[in-house]
Amino acid sequence: MNRSVVVASLSDSSDQLLSLDTATGQTTPVAPGTRAVKQGNSANVDGHVFALYAENGTLWFQWDARRWLFLADDLPVRYSHDLANKTTTFSVADQSITYEAWWSDDPLFDPLIPERDEEMDNLGYYYALKSEPERLQRLLARWSGKA
Repeated sequence: MNRSVVVASLSDSSDQLLSLDTATGQTTPVAPGTRAVKQGNSANVDGHVFALYAENGTLWFQWDARRWLFLADDLPVRYSHDLANKTTTFSVADQSITYEAWWSDDPLFDPLIPERDEEMDNLGYYYALKSEPERLQRLLARWSGKA
């Protein structure tokens, strides 16, 4: 049985609502005027769908068709930059992706200044959330309709 959740797109400024098929990881736009309750958010990076959403009282992180319990203490999530190649690598468990860094075209970028990964890179946002259990609990409550 396919199950879908409603997520807001982080990939553009419109906050467009999308229906995420949790079996396949594919998204489709929610028709305008449709009554839908947001259960999380999603981002497209290099043709891959990433999403964080509440379902059945827990937070799930989905990458295409794979998903993990995001609140699990033993779920490894990593995020790093290769300054020489101007790339970022993001990984969850045994899966990783390397893509062009958000700052690659910024001539003023200085790696010694505190990074803005969370606000400039959607996968940086997910990485930052993983280390903030209180914030994750607030998102879970909001997306579960308990906040």
